[in-house]
Amino acid sequence: MSDSDRTEEVSCVATTIAKPGFESRIHKALEDLIDPVRQEQGMIQYDMFQDPAESRRYVFIERWATMADFEAHCVAPHIAEYLKITDGWIEHSEFHALKKVR
Repeated sequence: MSDSDRTEEVSCVATTIAKPGFESRIHKALEDLIDPVRQEQGMIQYDMFQDPAESRRYVFIERWATMADFEAHCVAPHIAEYLKITDGWIEHSEFHALKKVR
């Protein structure tokens, strides 16, 4: 990754699917992330969505000022705590960090 790639704005789409029976716990844990994440350096947008057709699926649309800001977010203490708390509650999760093309 070049230095210019690390300083360009990055977007991320992060998806979490709760295991059956863990929907309300995942919902609360994800909501609890919003305020701390919105205080992070370089955060431009951090919005949570729930799929109306599949209530176990949550999607975050994120925008970060730089890749370095996004990478710092990924290892922030509140993210580590979320991962610890939700261990065993998640059926599937993934994220895609994206660079704007046009």
